[in-house]
Amino acid sequence: MEKATQAREENKLGEELEQIKLCVVNAMAQGLDGKISANNLQTQLNGIIAQTEIEKITEAGPWIIQGNCGREYKITNSGLVNAIDTMDKAIISSITVEERSKVPIVISNGDNIEEIKSCTIADTSIATVAKDTDGTWKITGGIINGEELQATTTMSIEGKSGKKIDNISVTLLKVTTAKDVIPVPTNSTTSAYVKYAINGQTEDNAEMCRVLYNDNEHGLQIITTNSVDVVTLGKNDNIGTEGTNGSLAKAQNSYNYAIENLNNKALNYIKTGDNIVADARCVGSLPTTSSEIFNNKNSAIDNNGHDVEKYSEFSDEDKQQYNSICWNTDVNYIEDESQLKNIGEYTSGYWLASRVINVDSSYIRFAVRYANIGESAHYFSMWRIKKSTSIADPQGTEMGFRPIFLIKDTAKIKSGTGTESDPYILEAGE
Repeated sequence: MEKATQAREENKLGEELEQIKLCVVNAMAQGLDGKISANNLQTQLNGIIAQTEIEKITEAGPWIIQGNCGREYKITNSGLVNAIDTMDKAIISSITVEERSKVPIVISNGDNIEEIKSCTIADTSIATVAKDTDGTWKITGGIINGEELQATTTMSIEGKSGKKIDNISVTLLKVTTAKDVIPVPTNSTTSAYVKYAINGQTEDNAEMCRVLYNDNEHGLQIITTNSVDVVTLGKNDNIGTEGTNGSLAKAQNSYNYAIENLNNKALNYIKTGDNIVADARCVGSLPTTSSEIFNNKNSAIDNNGHDVEKYSEFSDEDKQQYNSICWNTDVNYIEDESQLKNIGEYTSGYWLASRVINVDSSYIRFAVRYANIGESAHYFSMWRIKKSTSIADPQGTEMGFRPIFLIKDTAKIKSGTGTESDPYILEAGE
């Protein structure tokens, strides 16, 4: 009796499906371009299904209607009719990855109409599918070699009752990180916008940044588009140099420790507890590689404690009198400055973590560089020595501060397209 009842139900469903298919064919024949219009479909289905279902057929397809036997049908405006059974409802969630950095793909059992029993994927070399500890099925892997960013495979899914759907199309996009997705910045167009919530900020008021580098040599580095603070260097140094006795001593130490102190200042802007930024530095310091994780960011070009070219200009008396002073001069700022100009982000009014000694006929100047459009001698003296009198004159000034953040290789893109109106929002990866 059970089998007879089941057979009658299946016959009813089969007849209903054939009736609906015939209506769709007739509606399609009435269309001028071989497409189905909502009005034609409503007319053909009149008397076949309930009026409330007919009223659902509005505007362009596809349309989902419920037949008199309780089963739903999906109709496209090109004439396809598919019966939606419980297994179709069991995979309501899309199996196509919408964002390249989002993995794994989660297969949901939708409205819990039927529990998913098993999943198999056709090409296991592309990805694998397995049940996670929380009970959901997840597609993992999906790494595609070469330049291809996506591949399409098929999957089979089986319900608890044994119902099975084969050849479900699954689009797998390359498992990627932010470093993989964001383009290499070569100009103002290719330099993406990224929002990063520096310490004390939330995602809503995060700092706007631009991608400064993204390659194997530098890793993914972003810089704030504006100064986030004002820093005073020289005799009134406010970032904690050593030996603050007297304005001259403070000015000397401000110069000697400028690179280290400015880079340490940048660390204050890494958001506490996040897992997105690996390190930070002040713009104009050595743009070290990601593999070194900024270990050499405080290094100067010379290794002797003297800038050979400038030191050679000193008289023997100058050398003897000032030989105990740290004579570091570097040109580490050049690469950052050049790249900022490339991406249209070079502006005036912020420190470059780079020291310089300038010697002319009257003075020896110990200075720290700053960004200034159109000025070649862009530096401020921390102190200067008048050659004729050997009198040391402590100096200094305040200037803006722009940190650069090194993004971890595991960081991913949470949202955004990288434009100024829709910047990338990053999230921690595994």
